[in-house]
Amino acid sequence: MKAIELMMKKSQEYNEKEKPPVKLQIAHGFAVCTDTSTELEKTELLADQRMYECKRKMKEADKKS
Repeated sequence: MKAIELMMKKSQEYNEKEKPPVKLQIAHGFAVCTDTSTELEKTELLADQRMYECKRKMKEADKKS
């Protein structure tokens, strides 16, 4: 989780400092798999769902600003 927080902080700092014509945004999602023999596909789907939820939230925030 610390890696994601750092990545988000650095992208925000970049956007504030460089003011690029297209803002750098990074969608992310993760899930933990405890049993690779039966749960790997479900875990991957959960991580994808979380990434798309992150994207949705970023789009909503862009509309507000």
